[in-house]
Amino acid sequence: MTVQKYFPWFNEAWQSYSLCRSSLWWPLSYLILTPLAVFIVFGLIIPLGLNQLGWISFDHALINYPYLLLIAGLLYLALFPFLDGLYQMIKAHLDGKPINMNTEDIDFINPGTSKVMGMSMGPILLTIIIMEIAGSFFKPFRALVLLAYVLAIFTPILSVNNPESPMKKGLESLQFALNNKKLVTKVWGLRLLILLSLLLPWVIIGITGEHAILKIITLIAGLPLFFYSLVKLLPFYFFYPAYVYHQAKYQNRHGNISHG
Repeated sequence: MTVQKYFPWFNEAWQSYSLCRSSLWWPLSYLILTPLAVFIVFGLIIPLGLNQLGWISFDHALINYPYLLLIAGLLYLALFPFLDGLYQMIKAHLDGKPINMNTEDIDFINPGTSKVMGMSMGPILLTIIIMEIAGSFFKPFRALVLLAYVLAIFTPILSVNNPESPMKKGLESLQFALNNKKLVTKVWGLRLLILLSLLLPWVIIGITGEHAILKIITLIAGLPLFFYSLVKLLPFYFFYPAYVYHQAKYQNRHGNISHG
């Protein structure tokens, strides 16, 4: 029983990923840090400061909802240029181009392609927000939110590979996912394993409770494991679906996809 048996093209994907992992951390670091900075400044520092001064109160929904929409809009603008840059670099690598920040073929922050990415992901996010709001009144809608996340996995990849008609990318991702249900299930299975590997050290640290010595021991052992997993595995979380789509598209030209 090998990993390859459960996750299609895993060995090939890992070998390919190993050749470009360090390069992917450039856009990935911005992808993580820029929205985080926006959230800290506009989601914490400014509102808490205004609340401390007594200028606003978050007890009123009329203040809460517009401010949350403002934060969502700023995160939207901060997120997609770097999400686009990350997948552009992955695509370039899979197309056989050398990738680094000095490569002229890759425009890391391109307003044109970033706009396409935003237009592709916008309807998905809007749908998720609407279903989240509806879910606060009717719980089954919460399940539809999870379903939307699962089925939208290939939306940014489709946006980069075929930028025409960006508003339809969510539907194209949905169609691809439904046509390749086993493949999508396996991709998400590996993604969940990656997330669990990142959470595991913190779970182990958390269950030590109030035992100070035990907590120190688990911190000493767990933190290096977490950072090792973060550096080694997090870029693969994004790389693997792109690699699978790349291979599936190639196989689709020469026959049926064998894994879904």
